[in-house]
This record gives sequence, structure tokens and C-alpha cells, in this order.
Amino acid sequence: GLKVAQKISMDVVVKNNGQVGSFNDLKGTQEKSSKYYAVATVKPGVEKITYGTITVDGEEDAAWKNAVTIPLTINLGSEVSADAKVLWDNNNLYVYAVIKDSVLDKTGGQKHEQDSLEVFIDEDNGKTVSYGEDDKQYRINYENEQSFNGKKCNAENVSSATKQIDGGYVVEAAFKWTDITPENGTKIGLEFQVNDAKDGKRTGTLSWYDETGLGWSGSNVYGTVELVNKTSDVENSKVEITISGDKKIEVPVSVSKDQNGKVTDASATVSGTKGQISAEAAGKIAEAAGTDSVAITVEVKDSKGNVKYTVTTDSKNLTDNVAMKVFVINKKTGAYELVNGKTYKTGKDGNLKFSLAKGGDYTLLSTKEAAKIEKAILKTVAPKKTKVTVKKGKATTLALSSKLNKNNVKKITYKSSKKSVATVNKKGKITAKKKGTASVKATVTLKNGKTKTVSMKITVK
Repeated sequence: GLKVAQKISMDVVVKNNGQVGSFNDLKGTQEKSSKYYAVATVKPGVEKITYGTITVDGEEDAAWKNAVTIPLTINLGSEVSADAKVLWDNNNLYVYAVIKDSVLDKTGGQKHEQDSLEVFIDEDNGKTVSYGEDDKQYRINYENEQSFNGKKCNAENVSSATKQIDGGYVVEAAFKWTDITPENGTKIGLEFQVNDAKDGKRTGTLSWYDETGLGWSGSNVYGTVELVNKTSDVENSKVEITISGDKKIEVPVSVSKDQNGKVTDASATVSGTKGQISAEAAGKIAEAAGTDSVAITVEVKDSKGNVKYTVTTDSKNLTDNVAMKVFVINKKTGAYELVNGKTYKTGKDGNLKFSLAKGGDYTLLSTKEAAKIEKAILKTVAPKKTKVTVKKGKATTLALSSKLNKNNVKKITYKSSKKSVATVNKKGKITAKKKGTASVKATVTLKNGKTKTVSMKITVK
């Protein structure tokens, strides 16, 4: 089907009882010239969106290979190009967009005047002139800063990740369903808009279906997509395991299978008052699930039955002498964040014990998986500027890159190489004392104990 809006020149002539009527060419020269033809816009049809689940991390998972690509072609003054891929599952609508934009700018005071992707969702496909309960406008700029429009359009209903690429940026996001139970054949309203900014102003937009730019006020200008290709069935069962010595509990196990009966996903939840899980229990859960890879979540509860925190790990990790590290998942962005520098290791019998702070949803990963994440986090420790010129008596700041997630930082210390030229306080504020040059260093200690020192050259005039 047609995926992009296209413009064509056309005229329609109607003859009735000797009378001739024309759509646009009132001169009746249709057969000789197209000069007076009307310009008609042919809009995309109903795009079919396939079923699939991905991890929101800014990387193109294998599941995206099954997704259709939707080009954005309605250009209102922008200097960008873009396309978007879309998937869905029972919980979320997923989007992976690649935007080619040679100049990235987010200096605009208003969010829509920053380089960003907007995703408009009309769950019931109502196509209303004003926003209903289910209508949403999500905006995510190239540095993963979110903004919202709609009663249920908020941070708890979206997780997103961005990354800058050569000549542009990528936005990946998961949007929770709030008003419908999606099934094969469900049609929803959907629209994409890329905001192109320069020098603090929006210079143009790029969209898929809407030519009006009024998606913020009503869903009647959105395109339509149909959800298809859900082939997996979910089987729920229970298995009896032993915890805390001889206490036996029933654990619910959920298994998804594709149309060939192959397990595509499996999960189980174990509840108790202690942070522990055994290899024997994990083995029984995996056997019941029919797969060696089960996402096992341990809910640690207080004496009143309230969940203090959860820890999830793969059953593959619960074998003899496996070392793991703990992360917390940011509910807003879906990104892994550091918790501590500890290594959690299963005993010889595969038993694992842990104690963590209240209120977190933690994940235990093998040290091999953890090393990749920790390396990427350490790479974000960088100065915003490597050199700056300041007049004597004035102040500046050693600011760190906006890519550094402060939730990963334990502490930062600052030091000046030449205090007579420039001093720095514990918050990174630099005061220029006299003419000359100095180097101000910031030593960042992350929550996993890793440190990195970066510097900025100060020239005082």
C-alpha cells in the first residue's frame, strides 16, 4: 500500500444531459493542457504494524527487522529526512525512528522549538477534532528529554532512549496502552512529526500523514495503522518450590509460544520476606517453563506483605559460581543505572542471597553483560567544554556532559592546578583570580567505585 503522501495534478469532468461540469478547469482545456488541473494529495493507506517486543536502549534489536518502515515525507520547511519503524505487543506500542539532521539544536525555550520527534497516538482511532481521554502527544528530543500533551500522556507511560549518529540521531521508545486491549485487527490513529530547529527556533517540520500541523489539538488529522501478526499464545501454570529451609510455595509461571510451539518468552515471580533464590528452585521453574531461560523476579516483602523491592535475573545465571552485578532500571527512560560496586555470587549449590534498598526494581546481570553497560556509562563522564576564557574577577563552572546520568554518580571532587590564577569550590564553580592559565580537574566517582578524571583549561584575561 501507499506509505507516503503524494501530490498529483488532476481534473474531473462530469457530463450530464448535455451539460458539462469540471472539478477545477473551468476553461474546459483538460485535453490540451494540465495548466488548470487541481493539485490533489493522495494520503497513505492503513499501514499494517506487526507484533514484536524489544528492549528500549537506542539499539536496533533483531525484532526491528520484521517491522515495516514508514517514511516521513510531508515537509513543511525542514531540512531533515526521517523514517520510523513500529511494533506492538500486549503492553506497548514501540517506535524506532532514524532522523537525519546535520545541525542539532535544543536552545529553544519552548520544547517544540528543539530538534525532536513527536509521536501522536489515538488508541480508539476516534479521529476527533479535540483530544479525548485516549489521545496523546509524546515529544522526545535528541538528548532524550521528554514532554507531553494529553490526560494520560505522561512519564510513567513512556520509556525512551536516544543516541546521536553520524548526521543525525535515533529515537527508540515504548508507549504503554492505556485505553485499549490490543489484538490482531485493532486499528489506531498514529502520526509522526519531526521538529527541525536552528538558533533556538523551529524552522520546519516533517510528518507522515498530517499536512496541517494541528496534531496537538485533535486526532482527526492522524493516519491509521492496523495491528497484525500476533501469533504467540500465553500459557500460565504454577510450580511448587522450596524457600527458607523447608517452606513450600506455589510460583506462577508464564510462557509465550509462537505458532510452531516454540517458547519465545518465559517469566516467573517468587515472593518472600528474604532476598534469596536457589538453583534448585530456578531449575524447577525452568523445567516447568520448558526452557532454560526464564526471567525470575524475586519480590521481597515486609512483615505486612508490602513489596519492599524486586530483583530480576535470568535462570541461566542461577548455577554454580556465577558472578553478577546489580542495576536499577530507570522507569522514565528504561536505561540501566548503577547501584553499588558489589559482586553477587551464587554459592557452590547455586544459592543466591541479596539485600538492597527499598523501593527499587533491580536487575542482576552476569559480569560480562554488566561490563558493557559500565563501560558505556564511564564513557559519558566528560566535560561539556575542554577550554574556556574568563575575565579576571568573573566566574564560570566546570560543567559535565549532559550525557552523564547523575543517578550513576556517587561523588565529584574538583581541583585547580594553579589556585593563584583560578580557584574552584566543591560544586565546580570557578573564580578567575589573575591573568594566566590553569587546569581545573573534576574527578567523578561512580556508584560502582570506578573513577575518571576530566579537565578544562582556564585562560584568565
